Amino acid sequence: ATKADVRELRGDMQALDSKLDRKISEVRGEISEVRGEIHAISGEVRSVRWVLVLIVALLVIPMVKSFFP
Repeated sequence: ATKADVRELRGDMQALDSKLDRKISEVRGEISEVRGEIHAISGEVRSVRWVLVLIVALLVIPMVKSFFP
């Protein structure tokens, strides 16, 4: 291999490296987006759970009160 061939190979490898780096950072960005969405969903689920607990409490408390006059 001549020096020109080696130089060309090095250039190709650097180009591949930067392509890979770009891809990796893209994937990392997508992963963190998904993580954010999961976090938001779990927050919504938690608030929904509290709403359900409140509704059940509001329904149960009057029934309990009527059982114990």
